[in-house]
Amino acid sequence: MATPDNEKRLRLDPTPSGVAISLGGRRLSGRDGTASFLRRFPTPLPEQTLLVVFSPLLGEGMTELLGDLPSTTALLLVDFEEDLFHLGSHPLSKFPPLPCHRCLRASSRDEAIRGARRLVEERGLRRVTAVHATGGARLHASAYARLEENLREIVQRFWSNRGTQIRLGRRWVSNLLANACLEQTPLQKVAQSCSFSRAVLLGAGCDLDNHLETARSLQGRGVPLIALDTALPALAEAGLEPEVIVAMDSQLANAKDLLPWRWDRTTLIADLTVHPTIPRRFLPEQRSFFVSRFGKVSFFSPDPASQVLAGIPVVSPRGSVAPAALDILVRLLGVRTVLTIGIDFHYRLPRTHAHLTAGDRRMRSEMTRLLRRDGNHEYLLRPRRDVLLRTGQPARGDAILADQALQMHHTTTELQRFLPDLRVFCLNGEGLETGATLIPTGDLLSRFQESPPAPAMEQAGSETGGPSGQALRREALESLLARLRLQEEHPGFIDSGLDFVLLDLPQWPLLTTRTEWALLQRERILRSTRDYRRRLERILSAFS
Repeated sequence: MATPDNEKRLRLDPTPSGVAISLGGRRLSGRDGTASFLRRFPTPLPEQTLLVVFSPLLGEGMTELLGDLPSTTALLLVDFEEDLFHLGSHPLSKFPPLPCHRCLRASSRDEAIRGARRLVEERGLRRVTAVHATGGARLHASAYARLEENLREIVQRFWSNRGTQIRLGRRWVSNLLANACLEQTPLQKVAQSCSFSRAVLLGAGCDLDNHLETARSLQGRGVPLIALDTALPALAEAGLEPEVIVAMDSQLANAKDLLPWRWDRTTLIADLTVHPTIPRRFLPEQRSFFVSRFGKVSFFSPDPASQVLAGIPVVSPRGSVAPAALDILVRLLGVRTVLTIGIDFHYRLPRTHAHLTAGDRRMRSEMTRLLRRDGNHEYLLRPRRDVLLRTGQPARGDAILADQALQMHHTTTELQRFLPDLRVFCLNGEGLETGATLIPTGDLLSRFQESPPAPAMEQAGSETGGPSGQALRREALESLLARLRLQEEHPGFIDSGLDFVLLDLPQWPLLTTRTEWALLQRERILRSTRDYRRRLERILSAFS
């Protein structure tokens, strides 16, 4: 006899081999639910994979599936239909008891994305395989397709970030240790002295050349210019000196952007991982530090090694310098009206960057008449993606820049969600959508009215009271050096406070225990420990 449920919309009809399920008169499963469920999965089941199962209904066949599932693969069970999702708690349900360390259920897109991100980060999953397990997947086919695309982007972005971490991790940590010894002005004092509610944020996009006079006019009216370090050559050529420079890049090549002049009246706000050459060009009263949470290392934990960052505010990672600068302006300095210039994330060939900036210099150096190259051949070979400009016009854009524009958009909307009075404007309609409001140049002054300075959302670290932040950081570095020496003498154990030593080593021993992995990587761990010990000895001896 049929079992009515939820006002007869959902029907469960027992059959000799299982339960036939229908919703609103539409059959969603066959008479043999287990066999129908299992034959939709690839054979053999892939390893290191996020296996996304859409609309598993009662979970018939889950026991067999989990028995064959590789230990390196995780399951994400998704059902957007509320009535079908609640079948997981039905007495006839075959789902494994939750919580399960490698099996999650989700009833919404946001819940599925959060769960997938956690599984990918914890288990090092490398790919996504989607399975439409039953007829219930047809009810939200387009939403499931979009979710599958979002999950693939999560995996791709995770491994892209992991590759960057392996390539630059040693440089980040080395720069952080070197800059931690430097004296600085806490960002809290900078926020108290820079009492302004409006600012112009300048990037290195080619649109900067078109609005240099606009920036000059606003600076003459008392609006401070906040420049990303990549925009400095163009500003120096135009004779504009910004009030604040924001720098994040850890490579020495970015120090060239500060060469046009000494920027004597400018304040530097730099990530602690920038190359030490950059902050040393500024006096202690002209430089301030922050640090992005670039990895799960002891510097950002309650471990004593976190004292290396004493007095330095820790901010969320934003992916690039533009969203990080906007975050600092709003959260730490209390700015509430921002005009962005040269932050477009869209190349309009043959121009890619403002005049004399690093991208423009690279293009000019690679121009060859003999090979008929205009200097942009590298950009043309980069992956492309369909994008929408701020005017709503479709275009073919750079995939890497599109990801950065999306991060800028997320940062803007997140800040505006917490601060409804925050206004972010832009003047160029040919850039990608970043959450900024497009306005004509003629309406700029009317929109850019002065308002009282607003309090910062967050208080930056202060060094007032007790030992100075520099003294605490120096003491923490000396303690870190002693731990590195001990680790080098006793390689049989791994000090959890020295996890940054392992940052650029393979960290996904999915088929071995941590002890076996440590033995396998013994030589690399010793070499990395010795390298950091020598670097830290040189850093501390230079400041002794």
